[in-house]
Amino acid sequence: MRRMQILFTLLVLPMSFVALGQEVEKAQAKCAGLSPNSAIYFCINSEANESDKKVMFKEAEIVKALQEWNMDLEPKNSAIENFNAAVTQFKSWRNSQCNAKAALALGGSGSDPLYNLCRIEIDEFRLVQLTAFKKELDSRK
Repeated sequence: MRRMQILFTLLVLPMSFVALGQEVEKAQAKCAGLSPNSAIYFCINSEANESDKKVMFKEAEIVKALQEWNMDLEPKNSAIENFNAAVTQFKSWRNSQCNAKAALALGGSGSDPLYNLCRIEIDEFRLVQLTAFKKELDSRK
């Protein structure tokens, strides 16, 4: 069984990373032809909010899985507490990273779209990580 997990990690998981960036491309394609510019900003912001919702849903699934995990209360609570701390730290890091990218617009009208496209990009990667973690939890049931 352990060999299968290692084989999966070596062969399948890297393929997940090849597809990264597709959500940003979808958002750009969906929003690019809109007019006026405020419609583009609203569209990209809406896409970023949908991305956030996907991440929050996956995070909630993980917390639920941890709560239902058949283990002693103390390690279970510790796992939940640490996961929640990781969620908070991830969001803080993502916001700082995306603020850095948005600063490249030098305060211009492109800063909001750059910030929100960054959120989509980082959320996409985060979903890959969360999905792998959820699969690991499910395999331990």
